Amino acid sequence: GTHDMGNGSIRVQTQIIGEILGIDPDSISCNEADTGVVPYNLGDYASRGTFVAGNAAIKVAEKVKAEIMREASLLLGEDPWNLDIEKGEVFSTLSPRKRVPLGEVVLHAHRESQREIIATATYASRANPASYGAHFAEVEVDTESGHVKVLNYTAVHDVGRAINPLALEGQIEGAIQMGIGYALFEGLIIDEKGKTVNASFKKYKILRATEMPETKVFFIEEGEEGGPYGGKSVGECSTVASAPAVVNAVSNALGGIDFCDFPLRPDRVLRALA
Repeated sequence: GTHDMGNGSIRVQTQIIGEILGIDPDSISCNEADTGVVPYNLGDYASRGTFVAGNAAIKVAEKVKAEIMREASLLLGEDPWNLDIEKGEVFSTLSPRKRVPLGEVVLHAHRESQREIIATATYASRANPASYGAHFAEVEVDTESGHVKVLNYTAVHDVGRAINPLALEGQIEGAIQMGIGYALFEGLIIDEKGKTVNASFKKYKILRATEMPETKVFFIEEGEEGGPYGGKSVGECSTVASAPAVVNAVSNALGGIDFCDFPLRPDRVLRALA
């Protein structure tokens, strides 16, 4: 029921399922948010993709694994609790050379047992663990032109456990780009007749990749109790801190000026200095 909004939540689920079922995540397909074929989902918000949907993925994968063990035991002549899966094969923990490919297990279920290996699971979380982060921005302010440039940026986040570190780093870097844009450039301009004059990407300023500062991202990984493999979400937490970090840095550079209007376009910076 989850929909991937570009934050990699589907990939995290396939990684979790692949870990439990001993298969490559690339071999797992996902029908996203199609209510005709997938269970109900509470919604994609509140930064809970990893914690809630990840736990659901664990529950359903463990159910499927139990069904695989049950079927494979008929092929290998072993008790299900003496079997495990790795690299797409079910094997005996008592005699590791005794193994059978997953494909043969599924065929046996179809041809001999006349059944499907299929499962469904629901994970309902009473609460979502809080995500924590600290953002630090170094800026340069031209007091004659009012232009602000972000020179360096560092973000540190408590992520519980990074299930997909590269995707997590990319998500936080994207949040930093959004925050800098919100703090310095992005904003609708309305004329005296109430018409939006920058309603296109030609006129609406967004931060380009070449304008990004030197950025460093660090994770604190202590493991979140109850999280899938100790993981938890970062989502909105990485976005919330980015704009204030930039604005506070500008305020600090100018001796503690309190800014109330955003974004900090050059004219607003000069007006605050006047």
